[in-house]
Amino acid sequence: MDFLETFEHYSNALGNRHVVTLLWKEITHGERAGDSLDTIIDYSFHHPIDLTSFLEELHEKFEESMKEDLRAISGSLKAYMLTFLYYCMGTDHITVPHRCRLLAAELYARMITIPSGIGIVFYERNLLLMALMNINSIAKNVSCPTDHVIVILKLLHKFLLGYDDATVYNIKAFANTYANIIKVRGIKGDIKQCNDPITKFCLNGIKDLVSVKELPKQLSGIMESLLRCLCRDKNDDRIAQGRRILAVNTTKQFVEYYLLVEVDPNKSQYFLDSLFSIFGNEDFDLVEECVEIINLLNQQLYKELLRRIPNYLESINHEKYYDNLMELIYHMFKNPHPKKFPKLDVLFLLCFKSILIKFLNKKKLLAYRSMEMVGKICLLNNSYMLDSIFKLVNETEQFVNLDLNSVFKAMIKLLKDPYTATPTRVKHLLNFASTILRKTDHVDQGLSSQLIHLICKDGCPYSIKELLKPLHELYVHLSNKCKLEVSTAIMRVFVKMAMHMDATASVFLHHLYKYCVSPSIVNGETHGPHVYSNLLFSDEFDYKLLLGKCVNFIHVEDVHQIIANFNHRHSGYPVLLDCLLEFVEYREFRVLTDYIIDNYDDLGFHTSTLHLLHAYNRILGNMDEYFLEDVDKFLILREKIWISLIKQTCGLRNIRICFVLIDTLKDLVEEEDEEHRKNNVLSIASAMAFKAFSEQAYYDGSVLYLTEFAIALKKEPPPNFMALFERMVYERSSLNLLKEHLDMLIQLISLLGTIALMNRPRVPVAVKLCQEAFKVYDPFVRIIAVKTYYTIATEITHEFPEIIAFCFSQVSSSDTSLAKVCLTILEELINNNYISLNDYDFMRFTHRLASINLGPFMKHLLTQRFLVSNKHDIGRFFMHTLIYISGYDKLDNYPIDVSYRYNLATMRSLMDGPNELIQFLFGSLQVKAKFNVLREMSFIFDSMVTGICRVNDEFFIYFRFALYTFKVMAEKPTYNYNSGLYGQVCRFIDKSILNNEPISRNLTFYGEFESDLKKCTSTLLALLNHVYNDSRLDEYLLETFDTVACWITHFKNELVQYVQYEKFKEFNHPMGRMILMFKALKPRLVHFIDSRERSDFFVA
Repeated sequence: MDFLETFEHYSNALGNRHVVTLLWKEITHGERAGDSLDTIIDYSFHHPIDLTSFLEELHEKFEESMKEDLRAISGSLKAYMLTFLYYCMGTDHITVPHRCRLLAAELYARMITIPSGIGIVFYERNLLLMALMNINSIAKNVSCPTDHVIVILKLLHKFLLGYDDATVYNIKAFANTYANIIKVRGIKGDIKQCNDPITKFCLNGIKDLVSVKELPKQLSGIMESLLRCLCRDKNDDRIAQGRRILAVNTTKQFVEYYLLVEVDPNKSQYFLDSLFSIFGNEDFDLVEECVEIINLLNQQLYKELLRRIPNYLESINHEKYYDNLMELIYHMFKNPHPKKFPKLDVLFLLCFKSILIKFLNKKKLLAYRSMEMVGKICLLNNSYMLDSIFKLVNETEQFVNLDLNSVFKAMIKLLKDPYTATPTRVKHLLNFASTILRKTDHVDQGLSSQLIHLICKDGCPYSIKELLKPLHELYVHLSNKCKLEVSTAIMRVFVKMAMHMDATASVFLHHLYKYCVSPSIVNGETHGPHVYSNLLFSDEFDYKLLLGKCVNFIHVEDVHQIIANFNHRHSGYPVLLDCLLEFVEYREFRVLTDYIIDNYDDLGFHTSTLHLLHAYNRILGNMDEYFLEDVDKFLILREKIWISLIKQTCGLRNIRICFVLIDTLKDLVEEEDEEHRKNNVLSIASAMAFKAFSEQAYYDGSVLYLTEFAIALKKEPPPNFMALFERMVYERSSLNLLKEHLDMLIQLISLLGTIALMNRPRVPVAVKLCQEAFKVYDPFVRIIAVKTYYTIATEITHEFPEIIAFCFSQVSSSDTSLAKVCLTILEELINNNYISLNDYDFMRFTHRLASINLGPFMKHLLTQRFLVSNKHDIGRFFMHTLIYISGYDKLDNYPIDVSYRYNLATMRSLMDGPNELIQFLFGSLQVKAKFNVLREMSFIFDSMVTGICRVNDEFFIYFRFALYTFKVMAEKPTYNYNSGLYGQVCRFIDKSILNNEPISRNLTFYGEFESDLKKCTSTLLALLNHVYNDSRLDEYLLETFDTVACWITHFKNELVQYVQYEKFKEFNHPMGRMILMFKALKPRLVHFIDSRERSDFFVA
């Protein structure tokens, strides 16, 4: 029997042909047969037991057959032949030997490659794929029959190249087969010297496919096959990592030696398409190796790749790419192209910006991933590309089109979200912010400081310890860039953590102390201790308290090191030295003596000289012995000090310590008292001060020096000079001249005020000068005058009427500094019972609570003592204050005197937010006083309802303030609720008031105020009904309804008790009307709440 007759014989001998139908369905539709295994087993017994021999026989008969006879083969016989080959290649139902599979695959390959269109008759896609799968599976075994595999691969490859209608799917299947074989078998070394025939054939097969095929999808699919080694798949568990790396190296060489050299450049661009297909694979894991392949690209392809990345990152249709692309960008920053093409920084910046805009993505996981990636990129200290893009950002002040300050605002918004501000994400944001601050100069320092604060706001020493190193590096860098505000913010974090009760606080304590006494090394650069000590030992921080916790770290050697490296131009050195000497007894004085003598002429110009001289005086007090040459130096130093005092070059702050040091040195050199020299200095200073007045030399500082000399020596100037100074006060011409030159007036006030405090007979002249200064309109002069006058009155005269009158007149000053001083003085006088307030003075004293610029100050000022000791006055004058701020004068009980109507208008003009004043004062009252106020308001509301009250525009200002007072009582001063509150109130009324449904008895807190509460509730309900029925009052309807709803919500437990347990029925009818009102007004109420300003600062 020939080839066809053999198949026809076995086909006729098959009893159950249903199995052929099942297997044919698998071939044509790709659906696995659902029948039992017994059917397939029966089919297997239908063939010879030795399938391998049978297939070899079929190969021989195929060679001898007339191929033309196969063209007219019947359908049933063709189906039987192909199902037999399909069975022999191995189905899911039965295991077939490898030799048998190869023979079946070869036979099928020979059949489909018959020329003249005969072979295509037997082409079935799934059968071809089965042949490829068999080759792929068997070729992975190094000991497979190489020649046989190559024969089959050649036949199949020949078919693909000759099949013009081959689909993209088929082409990708061939390319993937070749790539999988290469990945598993691997090539060590140069692919040009590959010794493995199968691997070499597969490489050449991919080359042929790239050369022959033209369509974009075909080319990108072929090129993607080699890149699939960058992705992890289910078979990789059986492939060693080394094999995958070999496959990656093969791909790199293929790209470098063939794709970019031999292939048409127009086809090379499709390599980028294949790369992005890989980037979209969730199993893409060999990112670093992928970047090595990317770095082989030429300039055109590399830049095109960078141009495409932002498009994929910004498209919502490519979310699966986001994570892989961000990781890819990180590694491209880490390992940029070695050829450093021009303009790459712009393209990298676009990619970086595309990650940044994901910070505020609604998908939190994506936002968190972008923070992580930006933080990792910013840690690449040695990346020239990172430096390049931030250089570009510094020049343009933008990340492409994202303003630097906008980026910081976005990070601040993120950090305010408690779910975002976890320690890990905070660290990534710090890395990013730190890089911006170090590499650019255009970020707002206020935003930067706020960001630093938020990063560390909720941390404790244990959690912030992880951020200590990056914060330290940032602090050092910013200190050198003179970014004081941000440096201060970081130092505040360090100090806060150091003062914490946590045991880990010792880490921060040691850090601060270490870098205050020793240099710090950051990125290979050494920075002196002054970087820390200049800021830490300034007025910004309580450094003495901090050093008290550092006792265990302080050693004498630290003092020695500071003195050895001393530099008075850095303010931190003298202050630190002075503080350390409180904890250690240091005796070595010679080095510091020489330093002070050599640099004394320059010391007076530095603010920290006081600490240096004080520290030096401490050391002199500790020393044990000194020699003759030391005495000579002491004499030299003492003489320098005297000269600086006479020439007034020692600095104002240093005068007192200079005299102390002179006395110490006098004792050491054992000389007589130098009282005559002190008097001489005072006389010279007096003469220089009077000369300054005479010559109108307003800025030479002589008068200030004289004032300090008088304080240090506790003496007034000589009598002849005092007479001259007093005459300047009493002579009208001199006084007028002083009022024209305010600097001299201020200096003379300070001088005469100081002398008056030392010598009581000089008080009148100082008081006279202060009174004259009150008439000057300059606020700074007035501040100095009132402070001096108040100090003299407090210490000596105890006469305050003029001070009280002046302060009350200036609390409404447009200058907030003057107003603060006057308010502070008034508060002290009120507390000390020098002022007994009336209703008008109470208004004048408290009206600045409603000012935007003075409100916080007033709250702080009054909270300390005033609210505690003057609650009676607040309750007594609260209604008067409400009447005054509204301007309503038609109430007989609360008249407004004509004499101060103008002053009230001035005060009302300064009240930006009257509700602030109402909330603060009313909130400070006791409950009884609150209900007394509310009853008074209720009587006024009743008179309005009955028509007795005279109504004008000012009344409705008062009306709104009164409603707001009821809201404050109901603990709803701000609109931090939605319109759902009204529905809840109406449901409560219907259920618990009208229908009297039993509810659990909740605690009541206002039981003793039952009559007051009933009265206020009845009045509010009557008021609501009146406003609702009067169309002229429509603009106040929604506010009135809102107030009543808040009131009922707050007192619902009490109202339930009155209705259900005391059978109180008076609320039923008005509350029932309220439900009907709500139904009619619901749309307006919803709009009312939505449109209200959610702010405490509501201006009526």
